[in-house]
Amino acid sequence: MKSALFLLPFCWLSLFLQSCENNMGEPLLQTESLLGHWDIEGGGTFFIDEETLSFTSGCNRIFGNYIQEGNTLKIASLATTLMGCLDQDQDTREAELASLLSEAKLTYRFENNKLVFLNSSNQVVLILTPPISADLVNSWNLNSIRTENGVVSSIFDAETGLTFFSEGTIQLKTACNSGGAEYALIENTLFFKGLFLTEMACEAERNRREEEFVQALNEIDSYSILRKMLYLEKKGEVWITLSLKE
Repeated sequence: MKSALFLLPFCWLSLFLQSCENNMGEPLLQTESLLGHWDIEGGGTFFIDEETLSFTSGCNRIFGNYIQEGNTLKIASLATTLMGCLDQDQDTREAELASLLSEAKLTYRFENNKLVFLNSSNQVVLILTPPISADLVNSWNLNSIRTENGVVSSIFDAETGLTFFSEGTIQLKTACNSGGAEYALIENTLFFKGLFLTEMACEAERNRREEEFVQALNEIDSYSILRKMLYLEKKGEVWITLSLKE
C-alpha cells in the first residue's frame, strides 16, 4: 500500500514535467499550439485556425478544412484563389504544396520551435517556422486607412507614413504636410499625443486624405506587427495598415 501511495504523486509530478512516457515508450505529445501564423521553410506563409488552414507562396491563397485527432491532421480537399501568377516559380511551388496537402493525413511534432509534418512513411514533408516580425522602431509606409466608407487606399499613400524612434517620438508624413508626435507604449497598447503638422496649402483631395490619416491616428489604442506589416488598431479592429519601408 505504501508503494502505491508513493507512485501516485510521482506519476502526477512526471506528467506535469512532460517526462512520463506512454505505454509504447514514446514521449507524451508536447503542448505547443498549432494555431497561428507560420512561415514555410523553403518559401511561403501558412496560417492555421480552428478547423481551417491556408497558405501561399506569394500569389494565390490555398485554403481548406481539417480535422485534428491527437497529433494527426486529416486535411480535406483544398480550394484556391485564381489570380494569374507572374512568377512561374511561385505558381509551381503552390501547386506542389496543394498536391502535398489536399486530402492528406499527416502527423506532426514540434522540434526546436518548428512545426514538422510527416507522411504515413514517417518522412518529413513540410516544416513551418514562427514568423520573424520587424520592430516597431522603424520607418513605415501607409497602405490603407479605415474610414466611414470602409478600408480605403489612395494614390497619395505612397508619400505618407510614420517613423518611430526609440525615445518615444515619431516623424509623420501625410499626403500634404509633415510633422511629429509623442507616443506611449505599454506592451501592445499604443497612444499618440501632441500631434503637430506643418501648414502647407494643398489641393482638396490631399487635404482630405491627410484629415483621414490624422483622425485615425488619434483613435489608435493598440498595435500588432506580423512580419513586415504594422497594424494600428482601435478597440481590437485594424484602422491603419502600414508596411515596412525597405
